[in-house]
Formats: sequence, structure tokens, C-alpha cells
Amino acid sequence: MHRRSYVRVIVPGFVALLAAFAACDDHAPGLTDSPIVDLAALTTHPGGVVSATQPLGQRPFGTAVSRHGVVYVTRLDAESLGRAKLPHTTFSDGVTVGSVPTDVAFTHDGKTAYVANQFSDNVGVVDVGRDTQVDVIPVIGDPFDVIVAPDDQTIFVSTNVDTVYRIDPVSKTVVAKFGLPTEFGVVLIGLTFNRDGTLLYAGTRAAGTVIEYSVTANVVLRTIPVGGQPQGVAVSPDGTELYVADETGFQLLVWSLTTNTLTAAVPLGGSPFDLKLTPDDAQIYVGVRTSGQVQVFDRVTQALVTTIATGGAPRRIAFDRRGRTAVIANEAGWVDFVK
Repeated sequence: MHRRSYVRVIVPGFVALLAAFAACDDHAPGLTDSPIVDLAALTTHPGGVVSATQPLGQRPFGTAVSRHGVVYVTRLDAESLGRAKLPHTTFSDGVTVGSVPTDVAFTHDGKTAYVANQFSDNVGVVDVGRDTQVDVIPVIGDPFDVIVAPDDQTIFVSTNVDTVYRIDPVSKTVVAKFGLPTEFGVVLIGLTFNRDGTLLYAGTRAAGTVIEYSVTANVVLRTIPVGGQPQGVAVSPDGTELYVADETGFQLLVWSLTTNTLTAAVPLGGSPFDLKLTPDDAQIYVGVRTSGQVQVFDRVTQALVTTIATGGAPRRIAFDRRGRTAVIANEAGWVDFVK
């Protein structure tokens, strides 16, 4: 197999319920019977201040936060996930997984996580309650990004064979795939859904395009010519705008999905990698890898709100479900927690 170094939200009557929810742990008895509470109206965003910086060796890269506050961080050189449990920020060794884990994503009930084990050519299935990889889903090529659909019924994973695989989490098998106009050996980067999960957007990086794919119809709808080298991507809550981190153009691109035109290009002063919307959709976090910064923008105006100086090489960004904490994996050997 050819290898390349790519990595190379107070509502009266709900206070007691929310307090109990916030206090629960994924290891607590009865977790599987806990009700799913919709806290969408209670979401917010961090204030943009680093509250803790925790050392974590062997190149932290991907990160995700479960609905119960479990933080997983992939460690490229350790074949493992570091584990923390908010509000605490200390890490344990966590979970043994496959070779060069580049990305991790939780199901929305927080019970399962999926890991892109790049050089193992599979997606690891992690039982969060036991912090154990319990199964793997083989794919052709080196997986890099993994994302779980809002209804938890579908997983998508990108690989370096110019393919996005659609995986059924029940049967743990590939049920569909679509190709990408990229060069062989260049990992696809950036997967995101629209709000209801009916559309998937996949950045093709080398081709300077973003693919719009219908999850319901299982077909590619269009190829969006955003230009540059798309890395992280996100979609506005109303589905009318696409936000793109352009690695080689050193900019944040805003693309109208209605008119299919570029509406803004915001200079970043360096090469961006990940891009995420805060849970309240008010802000865009863009990790600028080459300048050791995460720049925070107002989503509507694209005005710069603040710059978070992380140093090192910030990689993937995740938020707790209520938007109070951002977690930033830094390949230089630490993880920043932003309040």
C-alpha cells in the first residue's frame, strides 16, 4: 500500500434536570437509560480565553467532545486517544486504537466514537463507556476524516484514494461511496453536514472544490469551485453559506450556496487547517497552523472578534455541546482549553 506523510445554553422547571445532566459521566451506572435532552436553546460560545494548556505527547491532532463532556484527542504517534472529562482538563492515556489516528467523532448519544486509523486502513469503533476500541471497519486507502450524521444512522470517512465512504454503523460495512476530483495520494480534508443532515459537504483540497452530496438520494449534486486548497469547511445554520479554510490562499472564504458565488475572502496571515462553527452558530473558529493562532470571526459579518495565541501548530477544534469550552489539539504537544 502506498504511504505518504499527510499528517503528516435558564428555563424554569429545567434547572434540576440540567444540573443532573451536566454532572453525569459516561462511566456512571444507568447512562444507557438517560434521556436525551435538547439543549439547543441554551447554547453559547466561549469567551476566547485559554483557561488551561495541558501537555499531551506524540502529536495531538484530532479531537471531539461527547454530549457528556468526554474529550478524546488522537495522538498520531501513540496509536491511542488521550481522554479527559470536562470540566476537568487532565488527560489519561485513554484508548488504544490503530496506527496514526487522525480524526475522531462521537455519536450524538455519546455512547460510541469512531476513529480514522490512517495507516491501519480502518475506522475504529470505540465503546465510550469502556474506553475500548471494540471493532474496526476496513476501508480501502488511508482514512483521514470521519463524521457522524446528525441522526447517527450514517458515518462518512474520507481516504487518500480520492473516495468518501458511506458506512452503516449497524452492520459496520461500507454501503456506498463517491469519488472526488483530486490527485491520487492527496488526502481529502474537511467534511461537514448542513443542519438537518440531508447534505454532506466534502472539500477536495488539491482540486480547489467542495463536493455537495445528497445523503437522502445518495448522489453528488454539484461540485463547488471555491478555489485554493480547501481544508476545514462549515455551513451556515440556514444552509445558504459555505465557509472554507483556504490553506494556500491564507484566507477564510465565504461562498453563497444560493447564487454559487464567492461573497467574501478574509485574509488570515497564514495557512489555515480546521474551521468550526461555535454551537450557537455565532462565531467561526479558524485554526491558522503556520502562525500558531486560532482566529475567531463573527459568522454574519466576518469581522475578527479575537485571536487566540496557541503557539505550535493548532490542528482540529471541537466544542462541548453547550458551547462553553473549545478544545484545540496542537500537534506540537499540547491541548488548549478555551473558555
